[in-house]
Amino acid sequence: MDLNADLGEGYGPYQISDDEAILPYITSANVACGFHAGDPQIMSRTVEKLQTRGIRIGAQVGYRDLFGFGRRRLDISAGDLADDVSYQIGALYAISMKHGARLSYVKPHGALYNRCFYDHDQSKAIVDSICSFDPGLYILAQPGSALAHQASQRNIKVAFEGFCDRRYLADGTLAPRSEVNSVITDSKLASDQAQALAQGTALPYPSDWTPSFPLDSLCVHSDTAGAPEILAKVKERLLSVGITIKAP
Repeated sequence: MDLNADLGEGYGPYQISDDEAILPYITSANVACGFHAGDPQIMSRTVEKLQTRGIRIGAQVGYRDLFGFGRRRLDISAGDLADDVSYQIGALYAISMKHGARLSYVKPHGALYNRCFYDHDQSKAIVDSICSFDPGLYILAQPGSALAHQASQRNIKVAFEGFCDRRYLADGTLAPRSEVNSVITDSKLASDQAQALAQGTALPYPSDWTPSFPLDSLCVHSDTAGAPEILAKVKERLLSVGITIKAP
């Protein structure tokens, strides 16, 4: 099982998470590419650290929404979104080349990620960008999502992802952050959910949802309170039940 987290989500002197404390526990990192967070210097420092540790590097692409941290839905055309995604992937690719690192995958962020569960036009725009840049990149996506479907239509590999620190609804989507207790900050509860997701069993919360496909990667958001402690507990739990931690 892969463990991933969103890194480089600062801007200029501002930093919202303790990336250094997260690095020991993850095997993949979704690096902000400047639209919802991140800037060239932060991207460069982040990639350098990931390359040194042998952590797989992914481009986390989002809506052009620094003010809203990419968590606001923006109704832009599929063509404009495809250009924006290409721009973000290209930026991280160039930074990675500088450090002799390799870009491996793409993951949408925030509102774009949630929208790609059901929106085939926006999902196709992301897949089109990947195909035009490097069809060897894989996508992190939720099982049953429009994004996963569009990727399969173009023979783009998909790594199915689950979330340790987010509540699920009955249809397999994430509970809106506006709902009470939609974010799981208790490391014990998060590790319980991680084990259920990894083993394909019913979640410990009353969501009436069980993963329909074996998952390849589990995510803990770096801006969740206590993220390093949650990741440490999740990793410990998965190893204790015989699950190997490695990138897809």
